[in-house]
Amino acid sequence: MTKNYYYKVLLGFMMVFCGFAAQAQFNINTVTPNSHPLTIPQISTGYSGNNGQSGITFVIRNTNPYPCILDSVGNYMTTSGSLTSTLSFTSTNLSGYTTLAGWTAINTNTFTSTGAGAAPGTLQMFHKNLNFTIPGNSVYRFHLSSTQTLRYTTATGTATSPDSFNNSGVALLVGDYILNGDSVGFGGALGDAIGSQFRPRAFTGAVFYHVLSTPCVGQPNHDTIVGNANPCPGVQTCYSLKGNNPNSGLKFQWLQSSVSATGPWTVMPNDTFSFKCLVPPQPGPTYYTCVTTCVASGLTDTAKAIAVSPATFSPY
Repeated sequence: MTKNYYYKVLLGFMMVFCGFAAQAQFNINTVTPNSHPLTIPQISTGYSGNNGQSGITFVIRNTNPYPCILDSVGNYMTTSGSLTSTLSFTSTNLSGYTTLAGWTAINTNTFTSTGAGAAPGTLQMFHKNLNFTIPGNSVYRFHLSSTQTLRYTTATGTATSPDSFNNSGVALLVGDYILNGDSVGFGGALGDAIGSQFRPRAFTGAVFYHVLSTPCVGQPNHDTIVGNANPCPGVQTCYSLKGNNPNSGLKFQWLQSSVSATGPWTVMPNDTFSFKCLVPPQPGPTYYTCVTTCVASGLTDTAKAIAVSPATFSPY
């Protein structure tokens, strides 16, 4: 009996420990790269943030056979005040000048920067709780925008050496790192005129993520949709799923209805991520839900629908 008791305690401890290990969060910070353990040792004094513009691109390469979940993205700022930022991604425009085609918005956030001091300034968390999936063995390029000047670093020689950082099978590629014959790091607005995009420029900030090595079993649980139910009219708004099933092997499908929170539902064919960004139609309400499927078991979970009605009063 004593043996069984200690065995159960040990087994419970191992399950909790393994659960935490499977979801351990990692980060890569290009200003203080030695403040976190890089699994491939690299020497860098950190980026200076000697330049800035309205946006910056960077690439994340997931070399693991299982997904990486991007949790948060921060950037250094030397100014304070209200700003709006959009984080977008592409799997096709991986280097060179950015184009408007092929990019998808992940999240838009308005917050108050408390950036201060000399360059590079202080780290500001532009986007949090993203829950954005980067599949195993895949490469995504990201664009981080800001209505205030965000800091980046002119990528020349030792100023941005190295131009790649690796942690737990995930590589952050910045500045003059070459993919498909061109640099990955460009400064400026997404899809801006060629003369208004600057190259090469290095992301001067941090990414936070965790990796998923445990496939789902049984029924998933992503039953809550998080987002603004009364956004400003004509403004892009993002919605995401919140739940306690962070495993790999999940599929997502968003649906919408103009009738009720119980349907009838129309499939949104291009919306197969754990998030959804759109400009909600007026006057509303429009109802949105998402079905999460565990591929291994075939079981599903349908999130409680959110009713979205753009604001009709002023000020918005």
